[in-house]
Amino acid sequence: MGIEFEQSKIIRADPEVVWDFLIRPDTWSSWWPDCVEAAVTDDRRLEEGSSLELVLQPRISKVTLRPVVDLLTVGKTLSLTHRSAMIQSTAAWYLSERPDATVVKGELVFNGILPFLITIAQQSSAVRSCFQRNLSGLKKTSERMV
Repeated sequence: MGIEFEQSKIIRADPEVVWDFLIRPDTWSSWWPDCVEAAVTDDRRLEEGSSLELVLQPRISKVTLRPVVDLLTVGKTLSLTHRSAMIQSTAAWYLSERPDATVVKGELVFNGILPFLITIAQQSSAVRSCFQRNLSGLKKTSERMV
């Protein structure tokens, strides 16, 4: 059992523009408000199996995550999973093309031990808000490129 958040945005930009922001961790801090830095740790391009170091600062303290790319379908899907002893979190973005726009659906799923899930559930509105800001930032940054 887990907690799942889902959000979609219509972005008035070509899918290639949006995709370029998603697959380049060095750009994540430009559109992801809580992202301090992100980098592929094995100095390769982002691909399935790539490991990342992701530093987030959603509130006062910084959190370092080390997700792995578990699914990358060029131009369509990017899924990252972070595993620790307490929790597993997966963030995924799905792109689909529309005339003159790209639809981005984001999913964020938390699984782990029950007490931790309860803590997240109690703060679900804050997590949901952060997640919405991420997609809004991706939209704003991508649309500036048009």
